Amino acid sequence: MTIGEVQNRYLLSSTQKPEDVYTFIPGNGTSTTLDDASGAERYWVFSGGRLSEIQYRAYPGAPQALRHEYYTWVQDPVSLNFYIGTLKTVLNEGQPYAQTTQTVQTQDSYGSRFMHQI
Repeated sequence: MTIGEVQNRYLLSSTQKPEDVYTFIPGNGTSTTLDDASGAERYWVFSGGRLSEIQYRAYPGAPQALRHEYYTWVQDPVSLNFYIGTLKTVLNEGQPYAQTTQTVQTQDSYGSRFMHQI
């Protein structure tokens, strides 16, 4: 663990029960895992310092993600800022009943969303 990384977060949702603990597990420098108090798990993958995918798993170490999001970043040629150009979401990946959506967006020279396709 390095300076600035969070290991645990605590949430008190009710005064009638103890606080929930959310544990962050750093990967090899390109990923982070969150073990949710509900028993679920989230897994973030980074590429070039930017988020490239998120997996929502039913339980820690689950072989298949219930929801898998893939992010593609685009650099604006004028401002040189990066924005999410494509988001591909797969539900029940690897299953015969899997469903996929893809959202593509383009920005104008002012950074406003110019075109949004689903």
